[in-house]
Amino acid sequence: MSSTIQNPHDRFFRASMSNPKVAREFIKKHVSTPTQKNIMTIAEAFVEEGRQEGIQTGIQKGRQEGQNEERKKFRALLHKQLERRFPGQVTSNHLGLLEEADGESLSLWGERLIDAHCIEEVFIW
Repeated sequence: MSSTIQNPHDRFFRASMSNPKVAREFIKKHVSTPTQKNIMTIAEAFVEEGRQEGIQTGIQKGRQEGQNEERKKFRALLHKQLERRFPGQVTSNHLGLLEEADGESLSLWGERLIDAHCIEEVFIW
């Protein structure tokens, strides 16, 4: 369904009703009291649904940001450990791999670092 309204009357009505004050006054003036109550019940349900969706979106965004921050910290730690274990051997290719890696790869490389005899053994596929 297209959100573009072609009819000028419909476009005007939508713009007018998008203003809560105008919509409230219109409903009070032109809609019966029982219908007003039904409209308010429906509107409140939509508001609550929107609020819940906003909360869920916020929670999801917060989790994602937290995970990204943790991966960033883990990348930095792994980089320091690689530099300490294999001084002068960490190349831009290794740094690129660290930067693009997901959490699972970073974890695997962290484990491999413990027993690796050379830096290539950390990143071997």
